[in-house]
Amino acid sequence: QSWRDNRSEGDWLFGAGLAIGVDIQIVDRWFAIVHGGYDWVARDVTVTVGPNKVCVNPSGYTFGGGVGRRF
Repeated sequence: QSWRDNRSEGDWLFGAGLAIGVDIQIVDRWFAIVHGGYDWVARDVTVTVGPNKVCVNPSGYTFGGGVGRRF
């Protein structure tokens, strides 16, 4: 058995995000950064793939960090 399907469409999703970050001075010209946030999207995204449907929640948390040098 096989199936063929070809369709493409776009849709706008309402959402909002909030992020915060902090630079921490380590030594002269070197710093560390820590950041995090949350992205909220009003509804889930449903994608039809052949005979199946996939539902994705695009909302989520983000976290990160790094080390840098000022010149």
